[in-house]
Amino acid sequence: MDGHQNLNKFPLDGSEGPYTSPGGPTGTCKAQFKSKYLILDTFVTTHPQPNAPAVQMHTKERWELSSDATTLKIRTDVDFPQFSGTLNGFQVVEPWSEIYTRN
Repeated sequence: MDGHQNLNKFPLDGSEGPYTSPGGPTGTCKAQFKSKYLILDTFVTTHPQPNAPAVQMHTKERWELSSDATTLKIRTDVDFPQFSGTLNGFQVVEPWSEIYTRN
């Protein structure tokens, strides 16, 4: 990202591993297979404003590879667990999807 390498290892055995987000904040990550999907979960504690309290951000990616291995779809959802009760279903960050194809 922005010319800098970012490498994380997601344990596939259900345990949590260390995670560093592209912006620098650290947290934990884990991965699991559910049906035909690879699910990547990250939890990062960040300070959105310099003197503001810490906020935990949860990112969940659902990866799906087509049966012919030519298309990868990644759906990303972001939520803030500590505010889930006060946001009443409002999403601060809208979910998005990315599609990668091999020619």
